[in-house]
Amino acid sequence: MLRHMARPDKQIILPPVIVVESFHMGGMYCAPEKKEIMLQGKHYSLVKGLIVLVCIPGGDLDASLAHEYRHHWQIMNGWKFDGREYNNPNQSYKQNIIRYFLSSRSEMDAHLFSLPYIRKDYPLQWQE
Repeated sequence: MLRHMARPDKQIILPPVIVVESFHMGGMYCAPEKKEIMLQGKHYSLVKGLIVLVCIPGGDLDASLAHEYRHHWQIMNGWKFDGREYNNPNQSYKQNIIRYFLSSRSEMDAHLFSLPYIRKDYPLQWQE
């Protein structure tokens, strides 16, 4: 799947992808750097970057992979990540999603890139 998404960008080195059982978010991208990260008791090299996907019941791994790969593409093309904190406990889930994506060029771009990969039965508010 990752090779399919990256087909037009053959010059970009593909990062490893791991799937974990639990985490504090649906996915995560770590930019390439000469260090390691420890997740759930295991060390992972970040030399090529790293995409972490979370196996959540009812989640959408394909869309999460597309979203996190797009962050890799952004970094490889010189974008500066402008993401912000996702969860505001004083707002509804839908309000948090809207604020999150509208306040960040890189998050909105990654979200739009992932839309073709979202399952048909995935929550409408993510597609809106």
